[in-house]
Amino acid sequence: MPRGRTVVAAAMATLAASIVGGGAGSGSADAFSTPAIAGQDLVIVGGTGVLGRRVAQQWRERHGETASIYAVSRTLTDERRAELEAAGCTPMTQEQLKAKPFRYMGAYSNVVFCAPPSGNEDYVGDVRRASELWNGAGGFVFTSSSGVYAEESMGTVTEDSPVQDTERATKLLAAEKEVTSKTGTALRLSGLYTTRRGPHAMFLKREELDMNPDGTVNMIHYSDAASAVVNALLESVDDAAEEDTKVRGKVLHVADGAPVTRKEICEGALASPIYAGASVPKFTQPGAATGKLMDLSAVRRALPNWAPQYASFGEAMASIPEDSED
Repeated sequence: MPRGRTVVAAAMATLAASIVGGGAGSGSADAFSTPAIAGQDLVIVGGTGVLGRRVAQQWRERHGETASIYAVSRTLTDERRAELEAAGCTPMTQEQLKAKPFRYMGAYSNVVFCAPPSGNEDYVGDVRRASELWNGAGGFVFTSSSGVYAEESMGTVTEDSPVQDTERATKLLAAEKEVTSKTGTALRLSGLYTTRRGPHAMFLKREELDMNPDGTVNMIHYSDAASAVVNALLESVDDAAEEDTKVRGKVLHVADGAPVTRKEICEGALASPIYAGASVPKFTQPGAATGKLMDLSAVRRALPNWAPQYASFGEAMASIPEDSED
């Protein structure tokens, strides 16, 4: 048996409690059942957020109606629950997961954890419980952040570069270690955005910003980040039989490869009709360029079938229609 499956099987054997699975399209927490087609099932912890919903959408587009998709969130409103059920997902809260007897240990081929660490004192524990859903057949992907890196002087970072010791970074790094120790994959995502979400949405509301206009930001559109997650899940299938794995047990950072300054973010956003009438704010802290550059060679080798649809923030803002959900 390959090492990855051995590790996961051992974890499943020692599980003492807490998570339950669910039937496709049932919409009921009590209806969790084994997936209809093995390998096409997907559990998304954080599945009601912007990234989780896009991962679910792309998984559905790839596998069709036979895919079983379960969306797990800390809380669920009636409106969000109805939206998820209409999209063919089975919604469930994390408390519902913890409260149910574990019916199918390691029953799920693919698991994604894309919930943020903010406000969660047991973040690593939640990641660990998510890993216990996974049977090792497909992929287990945890979405971390490129914000863990310490570099701020425009140096180039790789996945092995020094990291920060902030509370947020410490949580993320501990969760990454939990995931990779189970042969899962940690994707450190750069600045996520859509036309309406991201730093530009805040910048363009202000006349003045107490910031350096030349502060550099690495970006990735939410849809491209979701595509990287889906590709990592798919590559994990081939990795299961390999000694020299590409994605299993790895940390990879993900960006579009076109870093932009804060001023360029504002200028790029103005290409969208959404921000007609807005103007670039005055930046009151000029100085030398700050930030980091990302060496993306590792993720390009690991995910050869993935490339961002939007090659840059400016391209996305200029090309996405005003009435798009993006």
